[in-house]
Amino acid sequence: MSMEDVLRRSADEVAGSLDPPGPDLTAIHQGARNSRRQRIAVVAAATATAAVLAAVSIPSGDGRPAPAPPPGEDEVVVVPSRPVWEDDAGIHVGDRTYPTADGSRLRALSLVADGVVYTDDRSRVWFQPRRGEAVEIGRDEGNSLLADADGSTAAWFEPADSGQVLVVYDTTTQATVARSAAPGPRYEPGPGMSEQHVFYKGPIALVDGDRVVYHTASDVRSYDVATDAHEVIWMREQDPSGDFRNAVDFAPGVWTRVEGSLGEDERITFVDDDGTALSITDEVESGGAFTHDGNLFAGVGQGVNGEQVVIIDPASGTSRQLTRDSDLYPIVGWGYGSTLMVVHVDTPGEPRLPGGLLQCDAQTGTCDDVAVGDSPIVPHN
Repeated sequence: MSMEDVLRRSADEVAGSLDPPGPDLTAIHQGARNSRRQRIAVVAAATATAAVLAAVSIPSGDGRPAPAPPPGEDEVVVVPSRPVWEDDAGIHVGDRTYPTADGSRLRALSLVADGVVYTDDRSRVWFQPRRGEAVEIGRDEGNSLLADADGSTAAWFEPADSGQVLVVYDTTTQATVARSAAPGPRYEPGPGMSEQHVFYKGPIALVDGDRVVYHTASDVRSYDVATDAHEVIWMREQDPSGDFRNAVDFAPGVWTRVEGSLGEDERITFVDDDGTALSITDEVESGGAFTHDGNLFAGVGQGVNGEQVVIIDPASGTSRQLTRDSDLYPIVGWGYGSTLMVVHVDTPGEPRLPGGLLQCDAQTGTCDDVAVGDSPIVPHN
């Protein structure tokens, strides 16, 4: 559907089908990324300030507009900046609230362009489209679920007699596109894998179209759906002194390499797909989160009076403090576009402890409190 067609709709229908536009991230490093998705381009319209969106319940049923047809090869999917989180009221996406299946709480929440995918507290995997009812699509007993926020692919591990199976699912066609035995031992956190990072993503580090990057106990591997091939792309290294060198987090065209002593003197190097070092920082811990296009990285650093969220430009290494110091630990997760969600918890890796929620615009550096229910969690992609 073209933008002209969208604009011809009535005001009521537009309000029901589109969320407010958000800032444009693509102009930050147009020349710094050689890897870009060819199937789906994501465009975010520019605005000057972030909007604070309160969660309101939207009734489900026949009153909702019918889902739009899937885009063609040359069409652009418009995904505006929107906050996303889950609490005891449901899953909040922009100004919409979706009830979870059977009122269950979530163990994992991730984004696709046309909705969200989540693992509930019974290990069931669900796809919640922007319009319509949630669909159960699998089981994820290890909280491994991750998705492509700019596309339609989700991936997770399912247990099997011989170990584990990597499942790749397409939310546009609502069909499983691959089930592949994952070689290597079952994932365990290794050197350079802090508890904070395990909470952010777990064993799957990136879903980018038909490519899935995941951790095993000894290495990092890339899976290609078309060839059903699992390629080792990084071996973990640790010398007798305890220093390590490890690939940790991935985004399209960029990834992080962590070096140093675990818990102290950690240094993060941002590396492109060719292995070229882009920048180095020691301002944040190894846990963190890239924007979906890899243009920005949100990490947790130590301030004068507590923990703080720091935004880093991987291409240059420049950084900006986003949140004030806090004696609570900030867990970060990206909504759509440049919207960063920050929930403060008492202990890293414990998302169910009470904590306030912030909605931040990473471009303008502004943050606002969000009224939330009990024990919110934020997305990881």
